[in-house]
Amino acid sequence: YTGVYPIGGMFISRIKLENGFHFLGMFKTEKEAALVYDKYSFVHFNGEHKLNFPENRDLYAKETQKEKIA
Repeated sequence: YTGVYPIGGMFISRIKLENGFHFLGMFKTEKEAALVYDKYSFVHFNGEHKLNFPENRDLYAKETQKEKIA
């Protein structure tokens, strides 16, 4: 998955931004790390960045809209 790296039996999620890498967290599963990468990527790049799970694009859009309202 993009932005996911194994380390010590867990998986790190990180994303490259204009000023370097941003650590998103450590996760038990590769998929969990990939989902966090996707959500952060969607919000930070306004939905115009490669996602690990492009089928979730509409879900991220709805969640982002709810967060803007709240």
